[in-house]
Amino acid sequence: MTFARPSSPRASTGSEPFGSPDLGGYALNVVHIPRLRFLGFLLVAVGVVSHNTIFLQRFSIEETVLVVAVFGSYATLSWLMIYLFFERSRWFDVAGFFVVFDILMLALAVYLSGGERSMLFFLMVMRVVDQAHTNVRRLMLFTHVSMLSYVGLMVYLDVFEGRTISWAMEGMKLFFLSAVCIYVMLTSERALKNRSLRVFRLTKQLHEKTRQLEEANRAKSAFLANMSHELRTPLNSIIGFANFVLKRRRRDLTEDDRSYLERIVANGKHLLRLISDILDFTRVETARLEPVREPLSVEKLVRETVDQFGEGAEEGNVPVMIDVAPNLRPVETDELMLKQVLINLLSNALKFTREGSVTVRVRTGERADTPIGIDVIDTGIGIPRERQGAIFEAFQQVEGGMSRLYGGAGLGLAISKSLCELMGYRLNVESEVGRGSTFSILFSS
Repeated sequence: MTFARPSSPRASTGSEPFGSPDLGGYALNVVHIPRLRFLGFLLVAVGVVSHNTIFLQRFSIEETVLVVAVFGSYATLSWLMIYLFFERSRWFDVAGFFVVFDILMLALAVYLSGGERSMLFFLMVMRVVDQAHTNVRRLMLFTHVSMLSYVGLMVYLDVFEGRTISWAMEGMKLFFLSAVCIYVMLTSERALKNRSLRVFRLTKQLHEKTRQLEEANRAKSAFLANMSHELRTPLNSIIGFANFVLKRRRRDLTEDDRSYLERIVANGKHLLRLISDILDFTRVETARLEPVREPLSVEKLVRETVDQFGEGAEEGNVPVMIDVAPNLRPVETDELMLKQVLINLLSNALKFTREGSVTVRVRTGERADTPIGIDVIDTGIGIPRERQGAIFEAFQQVEGGMSRLYGGAGLGLAISKSLCELMGYRLNVESEVGRGSTFSILFSS
């Protein structure tokens, strides 16, 4: 039987920017960035201690231990919080929170290094600079947070600690910081646009190549389908005339002539099966087939399909047995598609089974009258575990030499898998070399 039905017509959480894909990636946020943060804040601690020793002429073991402990503890705690809650928190971006909180820690570093007297005020642009690879919106956010954090620190020193703040000098510092941030934004914007343009061009090229490959694939499939039709017509004539001569002129033929004609018929039928497989494959591959679901008696389908193979297989005298419970409920399915799959599985089972038997068993669920699948069980050569995935691909055999030893184009299982997927079914295999195989059509995907 040839299948010949015609064709018929981690998600982002939170709002931008921290809910955007820019911060995505478990390994990036939980492993790589925390390592860099830990190293970075240890360097900040070293910078604060060095600054106080050199510029402020102030050094003590207690202060050094305090500075290192503060930044080391923060880096460790932030990593622990991200590790514990990165994937558990769906409404709050933990990694994004600590990215912003880092700016407050940098403001603390300015405070510990003298506040208004600190030469480390440039630390406030660090978070802006290391975001240059993201997007302009995030750069704007970090720029404003950095500026406000520094202004807030100066207001605190002026109001709460009563320090004399030269606001003209601090204004110059803010101007410097703003200029650096604006420069970073402008340069990164151009770089991001260039990168986006390159990505757009590459994407366009990829789409064009994909379109060309799809057209070539359609042309190939159309060619195979047309050639299959063209080859089947004369081949059927050859087989028909050879059979006619064998039946009508058998008495007039010599033993050699009968042998030659029988070979013509056998080889013609074998070639016809190969052509039919290719035709089926191209139809499934190119046509938009849609299953027509109607109530079907699985028992009747199995018995009719097995009867097509007669008493034993063409390739040998292997019995085909049926294991079906009586009075099964009908199944809503596509009869032609399911029958084609069953024929392909039976043909394969008989082809690769020289001794023993082939059994078609209808699986039932918790209720004994409800079919949930069909198993085709053979006692053939079996399939190596490493090849059990590849056999469902087109033009694949169990082993490289199987096509010569057993014949076939390696399309039957690929067609069967595609038809099962169209019907919403699964096609599984369990096999052991030398002990046989069980192919299962499971009605629930």
